[in-house]
Amino acid sequence: MLRTFRYAWRLSLVAGLASSAVYLYPAARIALQYAGAPSDPVAAAEIRLSKLTPGDFDAEAKAALSENDPELARSIAIVAADRGHPLSPDLAASIEKAGEFSFVQTASETWSGLVSGNTETPAAFAGSLAADLSVAGDIRDLYGEVVKYPDYDELTVVLAAAGIVATGATVASGMNALPAKAGVSLLKSAKKAGKLPEPLQRELGAIVSKSVDIDAAREALRGAGKLDGDAALAAVRRVVRPDALAKVGDAATSFGTIAGKQGYRASLQTLRMAHSTDDLRQLEKVSTRFGDGYRAALRFSAKAGSLTLRVGEFLLLMGGFLVGFALWAAGTGLLAFDLARKCFRFVKRTARPVTV
Repeated sequence: MLRTFRYAWRLSLVAGLASSAVYLYPAARIALQYAGAPSDPVAAAEIRLSKLTPGDFDAEAKAALSENDPELARSIAIVAADRGHPLSPDLAASIEKAGEFSFVQTASETWSGLVSGNTETPAAFAGSLAADLSVAGDIRDLYGEVVKYPDYDELTVVLAAAGIVATGATVASGMNALPAKAGVSLLKSAKKAGKLPEPLQRELGAIVSKSVDIDAAREALRGAGKLDGDAALAAVRRVVRPDALAKVGDAATSFGTIAGKQGYRASLQTLRMAHSTDDLRQLEKVSTRFGDGYRAALRFSAKAGSLTLRVGEFLLLMGGFLVGFALWAAGTGLLAFDLARKCFRFVKRTARPVTV
């Protein structure tokens, strides 16, 4: 009877460990990923999304629709479906309907962005970016700052110069440098619109401090006025110190890569979360990982108040999984000890000398 009980106990322990492992493995994988990279925003987003309920996704999708942002609502729907919580058919239909747009309004906004640099809507930004991609927007902004000398804005001069250089690189490379160009245009447009976060603006300002040669800027504009593109580009390369141009270009490339994959609204959402150039690089990783679910990942990060997890937040989110994992480890250790003891007894019996 006792032996039967022992066998039943071992079988139930094995079954319990096997079934709980299936439940604990996803959380353990995420927890280990975070433990190995405590400042990784990808791992932080994974953990936060793993704890959301269907009601959380529904509520945020409805909130996005009430904010007239069907693109964000669609991103939330994608993330919810990927985690086994598809939105209700009625809510999904509302998201699709809200995504419809007016052709007349879009055309009007595009023209406004093209002629004035207005970037208040996605269509207007598309027009503004089209102007910048043809270098006209950068020359306009560079001229606008040079004539203000000595009261010019150094960061705008650097961004305009970087845009002109990036335009040349984009054309020469067959559009391979387009992310840098788009990123510069976005940063410049965000600054003009007052949407560049103060911490990021301070960092960029420190990078470009005392890096502008205003005489070279004037020479570049004279070359552009004479339609001498080569002379203008050569002069622009002397407008800003190479190290400052490279640092701004790196940040712009990360931002431009996000914008190219995610669009205008995601770009503004990115800026609201990016307080440094390092944040832009980290958010590029989040964009790559989540794809069309990027905006949803940012939404829930914003609600949590940070890109990465604080220790307290991590313990709160993963506490139940960590306790379960500790119990699983204890059960595994107990089973291993019992198995080792039986093996030892078996070896000891078989090793006894045979008496004749």
